[in-house]
Amino acid sequence: MAMNGTENVLLAEDDVFAPTGDKAVEPHLEGIRVKEELMLNADGLEGISLRYGLFYGAGGTEAVVEMLRKRQLPVVNEHGRVLPWINLTDAGAAVALAVAGGKPGAAYNIVDDAPLSFSGHVRLVAETFGTPKPFTLPAWMMRPMSYAYRMTQADMRVSNAKAKAEHSVGSPATHPARTACVPWPPTSRYRTLI
Repeated sequence: MAMNGTENVLLAEDDVFAPTGDKAVEPHLEGIRVKEELMLNADGLEGISLRYGLFYGAGGTEAVVEMLRKRQLPVVNEHGRVLPWINLTDAGAAVALAVAGGKPGAAYNIVDDAPLSFSGHVRLVAETFGTPKPFTLPAWMMRPMSYAYRMTQADMRVSNAKAKAEHSVGSPATHPARTACVPWPPTSRYRTLI
């Protein structure tokens, strides 16, 4: 359910992909749209598009942990805005399942069951890895950190129903609807490595 005025909308594969409107990110979104259109509409190519949420997990969370340790990553109050997430292990499994059994020409949303705000994710990483708690700033103070600012202002609830229904692409995640997207169960050994 993406906030659009006062209306909540759950984004599915049939909805407009990477819609226009935000000039700050339009070049990035246009690149995403063009790549998907070229691949899905190429003659002689049976392509499948996997639309991932934000990555986390081993290989995707270490930079956040390091920034938290150095107290370099603040959070904001996001007023209920959330984003789709996907564990890197589940993302890799989705690729293998899509290659083996996905429908050519189809797009699939590969996201966890539970969305979570960017700040909520950062707070969970801090708690999971025992780093200092991130400090909270007013949202306007995040503007110089353009990527982080955009992530704190975005609200995108994405359906994974199609991928889950066609188990050929979205078998039940190994990290389903964790308590609000816990960044995978790190072992004490792993915690000491990063």
